[in-house]
Amino acid sequence: SIGVDIGTGSVRAGLFKIENGDLINEASRPIKTYKPEGDYFEQSSENIWKMTCEIIQEITKDINKKDIAGIGFDATCSLVAINRRTNEPLTISKSGNSNQNIILWADHRSILQTHRINTSNHSVLKYVGGTISPEMEIPKLLWIKENIPETFKNPDSIFLDLADFMTYKCTGDYETRSVCTVTCKWTYNHVDGWNKNFFEAFGLESLLDQNKIGKNIQPMGSPIGNGLSAKSAQELGLMVNTPVAVSAIDAHAGGLGMIGENKSGLKLHEKLSLIGGTSACHMAISKNENFVKGIWGPFYSAMVPGYFLNEGGQSVVGMLLEHTLSSHPYYVKLKQEAHDIQYNEIDIINNALAKYNSDNKIALTKDIHILDYHHGNRSPLADPTLKGMICGLTVQSTLDDLLRHYLATIQSICYGTKFIIEKLCEDKKHDIKAIFVCGGLTNNKQFMTELYNITGLTIFKPVHNSMIVGSSMLGAVASGKFDSVEEAMNSMTKISKLEFPKRNEKIIKFHEKKYRVYKLMYDHQIQYKKIMNT
Repeated sequence: SIGVDIGTGSVRAGLFKIENGDLINEASRPIKTYKPEGDYFEQSSENIWKMTCEIIQEITKDINKKDIAGIGFDATCSLVAINRRTNEPLTISKSGNSNQNIILWADHRSILQTHRINTSNHSVLKYVGGTISPEMEIPKLLWIKENIPETFKNPDSIFLDLADFMTYKCTGDYETRSVCTVTCKWTYNHVDGWNKNFFEAFGLESLLDQNKIGKNIQPMGSPIGNGLSAKSAQELGLMVNTPVAVSAIDAHAGGLGMIGENKSGLKLHEKLSLIGGTSACHMAISKNENFVKGIWGPFYSAMVPGYFLNEGGQSVVGMLLEHTLSSHPYYVKLKQEAHDIQYNEIDIINNALAKYNSDNKIALTKDIHILDYHHGNRSPLADPTLKGMICGLTVQSTLDDLLRHYLATIQSICYGTKFIIEKLCEDKKHDIKAIFVCGGLTNNKQFMTELYNITGLTIFKPVHNSMIVGSSMLGAVASGKFDSVEEAMNSMTKISKLEFPKRNEKIIKFHEKKYRVYKLMYDHQIQYKKIMNT
């Protein structure tokens, strides 16, 4: 089975054995991102499809295409605009370039629209922790209506989550949408379906009346139509009618690809899925319908069928670490050193930190404190207008000072995760006993160590990229090889437990103190805002 993961910066694909989850082949290609201004991030569906075709051809070139049971997709929760009559892209960009037809998940252009929606206090908002995010699709659609009316009002325009666009591109079916995408990012819910009153409140009812956002909402892993069309099969280098699965958001596929293991002795609801890359998502499931302020959900069957999902998140994680490095005066020397010795910049930093014992690391960040709200706070404060903060600046431009900033940034991100876990577990709504981590951050040993030191929880990581594992599971289910998603999870999951030096009392007390400072920094920011706004 083939799994395809469309991340923020690249497309990845893997070919897996259905019977045991062994990886046969994998490949990746970069995605082009346009940054026309400020918090605007745009991509091209044509570029993404082209990269997808290339990597699927690459991983299947020596494979009998009849042996490929199915194909599944996951993608970032980005918004795609398409002309359903011509199948051509429609612009979402002020530039007018039709090739720029995707508003990336991280785009915050719709802050004003988001505020208007949130001040309505509409009943649908209870399913997103009381506050909708500019990273969701409805604020983005309202922005398009008000700023790119030629695209919004076009009678042939349709709007899709990127994961649903991929299955549409494969099958030609634009009406079938994933319960994962529309529930988590479009305000669809298991009680009301599409709430027309909500759409009418913001002049968006044409999206429903003109069938622009899909009517056929299906569970992840369900087969779509007759599978690959003749055109898409030719472009992908696969067989016509190869089963295509209803898709998932990338983070949700990542969770599917990890938590199905049964060696830890933990139950599904005791596992937190942490998907850490450019941003981070924190996924907790339960048989109970838990409403947690500032945390998205409960979303029914949006990750594991039959379970309610609560989803927390941090808007910048990997992106923030890159920013911390590149904005420091020492970075020029670091970049040159990495070039000279052909080594990764992060690895150089982590190797330098590895020479510090635990006492020296405590001394290193004792007097530097960072609040990681550089792109707002997604959870649990749910405020995209918040800003990052730093306390403890000096005039140093040395490697040691860069290490201070870098380690303090990692700690700040981990305190953010601890904050989310605390909120999830309030009033015994969730009982998190372990963190299952996937994404690029699993390759960062320093991050994983600090995550353990700060949360105290057992940490597991997948053997393979769990996003492409998860999406390949969906492809396998669509093919009929498994009767359910859970059956595929049990069969195809490969996981390993990470071991760390035991936390001593000094480390525990140190992080308790720094966590108190972390929370105080938010309180201080609110005080500063009040002073400046009076």
